[in-house]
Amino acid sequence: MRLPEGFEIRTQLETLQRPHAQFQDRHFEQASSRFAVRNVAISPARSERHAQQISQSGSNSLQLQNTDRITRLLWDDLLGIQATKRQRYQETIEREFRFQVMPALDMKDKKDTKDTKSISDIVEIQCQAGQYEAIDHLERSAPDGKGKERNSHTTKRQRLDSHLRCELDLDHTTWHLSVDREGEQALQIQLRSAHVVGAQVDFRIQQERASEFLLNGEWRDAPFPFSAAAGLLFFQGDALVAALSFDGRAPKIWLDQKIETRTKQLLFAASYSLLMYDWLDPTWREAL
Repeated sequence: MRLPEGFEIRTQLETLQRPHAQFQDRHFEQASSRFAVRNVAISPARSERHAQQISQSGSNSLQLQNTDRITRLLWDDLLGIQATKRQRYQETIEREFRFQVMPALDMKDKKDTKDTKSISDIVEIQCQAGQYEAIDHLERSAPDGKGKERNSHTTKRQRLDSHLRCELDLDHTTWHLSVDREGEQALQIQLRSAHVVGAQVDFRIQQERASEFLLNGEWRDAPFPFSAAAGLLFFQGDALVAALSFDGRAPKIWLDQKIETRTKQLLFAASYSLLMYDWLDPTWREAL
């Protein structure tokens, strides 16, 4: 992701690593130059079906006993019938994850630093991610010319809705991070304080679609913008204070050097929440 002109030189860069494996919670724990992500816990995904419809065609739809199986196959073969069974339904999938963000320990000075952190130095993050999909599952059976039945399966999934809800607790203040994408509507992302009313403490988050790509150290124009968001820009009022890039195996977070330490920690925690969401469900950034 290409940053707005002049922003990068006034920021501190936090470089992270996309987990190579994701089957254990600890694979999502890591540290950047100034912050550490610890105590990650991810729940198994839960799914629930809604509005299920089943339809059948061909001789499979006839009420035949098991003893009539050979007869059915013969009829299918003679008439060239493909028996089909179609299931259409909608499915909700949800999962939770949580983690902590704390200042990273400089290993050179660790002997001079207490290994524990005060509560005010820790951001506690709890998130719930959800998706709503329409699924069309088609089963076909037909004779293979040798008197045996051949089966094939096709499943199409269409994302109808994606959402993320996170609570970030820092220094006795709770912040709410939300992501919403429904139907053809634009992606909506917000970071708001639950305790303080006023636009000056809220952050506006804007997605950046990639319209350029980096080749041999030079930015080149792409023929058209990519469908997925390449990154996000965080604004406080009209001021750009942070940026997040999803690109590649080393995602990056830029934090304005002038903002206070607590705000940097909050924006890092919000950015890592979005990265966790992206690693667990990369489809949410794509156009529906």
